[in-house]
Amino acid sequence: MNRFIVAPLLLVGSILLAVSFGLTQAPVPDGTDLYNDVRGMAYMANNFAYSWAYLKQIAKEAHESGKGMEGFEMDNDGTIVQSARSLGDIIKVYEDNKELIENSKTFGEKLTSNNFNEFVEDMKDIDIEGDSLVLQRYDDMNQDEELVYSISTDEINHRIIVTFRGTENSMAFGSNWGANIDILKVTEDVPALLKGEFKSDTVSIHKGFHTYMHKESLQSGKSFYDEITRQVKNLLQNSYTKYTSVYVTGHSLGAALSTLYSYYIASDPDIPGPVKCINFASPRVGDRNFLQAVQHLEKTQRLQMIRVVNDNDVVPTVPTIGFSHVGFQIKLYSNLKANKEKDPDMFYPSKDHGIMKWMKQSLSNRVPVLYAPAVGREHAGTEYTRRLESSMTWFKSFKLDKLYIELM
Repeated sequence: MNRFIVAPLLLVGSILLAVSFGLTQAPVPDGTDLYNDVRGMAYMANNFAYSWAYLKQIAKEAHESGKGMEGFEMDNDGTIVQSARSLGDIIKVYEDNKELIENSKTFGEKLTSNNFNEFVEDMKDIDIEGDSLVLQRYDDMNQDEELVYSISTDEINHRIIVTFRGTENSMAFGSNWGANIDILKVTEDVPALLKGEFKSDTVSIHKGFHTYMHKESLQSGKSFYDEITRQVKNLLQNSYTKYTSVYVTGHSLGAALSTLYSYYIASDPDIPGPVKCINFASPRVGDRNFLQAVQHLEKTQRLQMIRVVNDNDVVPTVPTIGFSHVGFQIKLYSNLKANKEKDPDMFYPSKDHGIMKWMKQSLSNRVPVLYAPAVGREHAGTEYTRRLESSMTWFKSFKLDKLYIELM
């Protein structure tokens, strides 16, 4: 199906260092199963916030041409006034401006009737009435230089959902995201909650991801971590709805940022745990100390993390030496020629990160150690969603909470 996707990355490759985590499939009791959790975050990462982003861009285009667009309030300088929008609100904006949108030279092709109707169908699987999913904030004010994120709420399941956008701006392909092909790291102290809990009180984090997260917003003057967390805490403390959990998601670069953000907020005692991070196509984020810090948060029920990766997607294989994956990995397979899928594999990160093992696995999996070509279909958000839906029965046999009970 045609869905809104995140632009692919250009990255170098290696191979994932993990060992199989032996879990048997068993019937899941009534409640939210892993399929509903993962599918919901896949649609949030690839659909919900992006549809609003396209509508905002078309509204700006209409404002500049003097036409205007129903459903948007503009400041004198052409800035769109931020306001909470439910899925139903987004659908209404589209319906009220259908002709304007479909005639948009720049963005109309992304929101044609066919793919927008598919988007509505997909999202209503999650939000039947169109009023329980609410986009509280979408910040792309300075998207050419800063990270882009959204904060949404699920009024039925009492969730706050933080979504980080993937690579769609020049900063991502410029100096900071260029660090993806390096081994540059930033070393920092672990949060106070983790002091003295394992051998090291410092972790090293990929410089590009760290810079993105801690860069001061041109709009607020605060770091993006501080600004996002302030809004999350405000929703937790001051909303009519009693939100009980925080979910974090993203695809590609957005997945890396979701990993880093989840580590930070799971270490904040003011945030209810466990924080649940479910992301797609994530590169590695930190070193082995970072892995140990994340695993401590998992063991103390502060954090639960699922990384979904597609077989043959090179993005999750980088950066290479000195970086470790975190959380449960679920790998999705597809035989594109036969149009068949086999059941996913589930892994938990290995403690063996030796160089010989890395070289051996890199060669055996035919992934170039030093270079990988441009990312292809396997990295697309649409392909992740397609494989996920094809594996629905497998996913429905698990629950996220139960995975962590068995792990501990």
